Amino acid sequence: MKKSFGFFLLKSFYCIYLIYQTITYQINHMELILPSETVFHAIESTIKSYRKLAQQNIVAKIDNITIDQGLALIYIDKHPELNQVALAKLLFKDNASLTRMINAMVKNEFIEREINSDDLRRYRIVITKKGRDVVNALPEIIKANRTIALQGVSSKDQEDLKRILNKIKDNCNQ
Repeated sequence: MKKSFGFFLLKSFYCIYLIYQTITYQINHMELILPSETVFHAIESTIKSYRKLAQQNIVAKIDNITIDQGLALIYIDKHPELNQVALAKLLFKDNASLTRMINAMVKNEFIEREINSDDLRRYRIVITKKGRDVVNALPEIIKANRTIALQGVSSKDQEDLKRILNKIKDNCNQ
């Protein structure tokens, strides 16, 4: 079973959640705030809602593909030199999950594996014609998803949100 981006964020923000809960606990005179009342719950809920919207809009136009597979195709298209470890990192996947995803993409004929002439122990991932059609169709869908999701959210709000989220991420990575 593939792990969703939301699952990744849940895992990634677990550290942030613990820090936030500890601080909140101390600030509120020993009263623990419910997880559903935290910023981390809002982040997780937002990501799940966006992924649901995006997946619905993708499958409405493209058969047998997931959001993560679409993102993988975009990365492979833009950076064909990427190895599987680098691709896994970009997609927030562990190597086993990425291998399963690649196998599914091969089965659905979005990509092919070719022997890497530079290193015969490794494969190159090559986008097929069917995969190329997906890569060409995705930008329009992605732009529409972002337009819907960010309706009423100013550029300044978006920049502030990125800054705040990066600050939280930096705090956790110290």
